[in-house]
Amino acid sequence: MESFSFSEIDRKLANLIRVGTVKEADYKKARVRIQIGKILTDWLPWVTSRAGQDRNWSAPSIGEQVVLLSPSGEMAQGVVIPAIYQNKHPAPSDKETDATLVFQDGSKVLYDKEKHHLTVSVVTDGTLTLKIGESSFEMSKDSIKLKAKRIDLNE
Repeated sequence: MESFSFSEIDRKLANLIRVGTVKEADYKKARVRIQIGKILTDWLPWVTSRAGQDRNWSAPSIGEQVVLLSPSGEMAQGVVIPAIYQNKHPAPSDKETDATLVFQDGSKVLYDKEKHHLTVSVVTDGTLTLKIGESSFEMSKDSIKLKAKRIDLNE
């Protein structure tokens, strides 16, 4: 009986924090299954930076390395914490002053906090759109469209 207790405690301790890889995703339910060695977890939620009145969406991708945090060592009750850089998906910058977001297609948002400079780069066949109410600015590789009740230039 005593060896069972120690084995169970050992198992729970080992499962408190695990590193794994996203194996499957159900984006409609915001759940993923994590592969940890030979173990495939049940469907688990992932942690995001905001999930109240303000919300963001940055879903983990298949193959992304993550941390599984399991209260009381029960993986079925775990939450997934994205993400850990890896050789396959390295950090997009090595500068402390950069805030960078790189998308799968190569589009990129970079804010250099030191230079106070924001750059948005969209792949060649993409479009950049800024909107406020009925006013909009749309840029593609061939054109720039401005739409507003009034446009003032060089005031």
